[in-house]
Amino acid sequence: MITRAALIHIPKSNLCYAYDRKTLHIRVKALRGEIEKAYCRIGDPFDWERGGGGGNLEASGASGWHHRLIEMKLEATTEYHDVFFASIERPTKRSRYAFLLEGHEETILFGERRMLTLDGSPAADAQLNDLGNYFCFPYISEDDVLTVPAWSKNTVWYHIFPDRFCNGEPSNDPENTEPWGTEPTRDNYMGGDLQGVTRKLDYLSELGVTGLHFCPIFKGLKNHRYETLDYFQIDSIFGGDSAFKTLVEKAHARGIRIMLDGVFNHMAAAHPFFQDVLSRGKASPYFDWFHIDQMPIKPGTYETFAYSASMPKINFECQAAFDYFIGVGVYWVKTYGIDGWRLDVGNEVSHDFWRAFRKAVRKENPEVLILGEIWHDALPWLRGDQYDAVMNYPLMEACARFFAYEAITAETFKRKVDTYLTNYPKGAVEAGYNLLDSHDTSRFLSIAHGDSSRLILAYVFLYAFPGSPAIFYGDEVGISGEKSDESERHRRCMIWDESKWSRKIYETLKRMGTLRADDPDFRGTEFEWMDFAGDDGLAFRKGALLFLINRGHENRVFEAPKTEVAEQAEQRFEDQFTGETVSGLGIEVLPESFRILRYMG
Repeated sequence: MITRAALIHIPKSNLCYAYDRKTLHIRVKALRGEIEKAYCRIGDPFDWERGGGGGNLEASGASGWHHRLIEMKLEATTEYHDVFFASIERPTKRSRYAFLLEGHEETILFGERRMLTLDGSPAADAQLNDLGNYFCFPYISEDDVLTVPAWSKNTVWYHIFPDRFCNGEPSNDPENTEPWGTEPTRDNYMGGDLQGVTRKLDYLSELGVTGLHFCPIFKGLKNHRYETLDYFQIDSIFGGDSAFKTLVEKAHARGIRIMLDGVFNHMAAAHPFFQDVLSRGKASPYFDWFHIDQMPIKPGTYETFAYSASMPKINFECQAAFDYFIGVGVYWVKTYGIDGWRLDVGNEVSHDFWRAFRKAVRKENPEVLILGEIWHDALPWLRGDQYDAVMNYPLMEACARFFAYEAITAETFKRKVDTYLTNYPKGAVEAGYNLLDSHDTSRFLSIAHGDSSRLILAYVFLYAFPGSPAIFYGDEVGISGEKSDESERHRRCMIWDESKWSRKIYETLKRMGTLRADDPDFRGTEFEWMDFAGDDGLAFRKGALLFLINRGHENRVFEAPKTEVAEQAEQRFEDQFTGETVSGLGIEVLPESFRILRYMG
């Protein structure tokens, strides 16, 4: 029998949502290997051949319900479940639906209130018209549809820690600036600025970068600038407002988008607002801006980011604070034309605030990307009313365990990836920010013990994966460095001496950027696993492209299956890197390498 307890479906979630104004995406989960075929029986609850005024309930006296039977495809396989999927364009915006599931020599109807065996009896057939047992998607409201900027699906992000990328104007260096390339600490400065980024725009364009993601650049304390002192001013050590204006204009002229880091969960304790509270207590107009538990105010009496007394947490139940940060979000979009906000510690800020933030920012510019920093399951923020997407830390962790540590098999890696793909609406996946490392983590090359092949394989996967790949500055030239309580080496200065670059990494990422820009299949969002026997091989298809990745230390041979396009015994592919034509049967992949091939029909 089909295991009833393993069947999962929740309307208005990642398992059923409006992809656009006319299309529903519907998923159902079943125990792995139990369902042979899955169908979605769907229609408008009021659309009957006769009667149907009460069709939203039991349709008493009605007959001939107009419905469609849609075969669902096996979209993904997670650790415990097969996930079946259907994209259904609806002639109306109202839907009732249930699932017909075939397997283990039985067919069942899976509805909202009960599961029934369909054995052909009159009693069972009658249940097919009992819409009271059907799941309901009451109406596709346009405000509830997750609409992501089209450009965000095809972006190659480059993540910059401003103090460490390039020093373009030494005259604005802090007094304690140290020589470029000095061992980084939490407190020292290297002089990187926005003028330096502007000088390197040609370099970034040649690398294939189409979006710049900055760590905070507002006036603040510390070299990381996450302790903000003024949300309406670019820090003078980065060149000030004028340098930022120039950067945005020149980047946009090259087709490069700009995304700022919004640190709205907390601010610096040295910020004038908090200082006013410290000096005036409850008499301060900013007292309610913060979570203050008791008087007198001292470390431990107010809430903070983590346990850092230097970063008091903002209270968004205070309307003045709420309105102030909405204003910050709109200001940088309106005044400088930024293209996106990356929202720091976004999961600790109220959902009401993010709903208002989205409306205000999108009113100013409907094409602004709203990206959250969330390290765990982010579905509550991705229902169409808050974020467009999040930083893909689950994929980062899976890539680290598979490519760098070799701690999991290819099968386990695929299950982790499939879990991510089905945990969110497709729009959020398509706009996802896919990373291997960041200013908050050790460099991938360090956890891979300096093995550049492993970094390359991981980046190839990232570039091919649905969503947008993100390069942490310097990964492309082989910068390594670990993060720990004692180490800040992951934030080392960018290397501009090309003789010290890893040309192998650089040329591969540059080539990936070109392929992604030029090949629609490469940047497409449809992704299908293929069989590649063993624990070390990954094979997947995107359109006519075939990706083969061999993490292992021995040659591997991929046996290409027959397809609908190629019924001949032998398939032919063109290698995207060498241009040679290879046999589709028995494609060899060398150790710690990859191949990307296009089918030659």
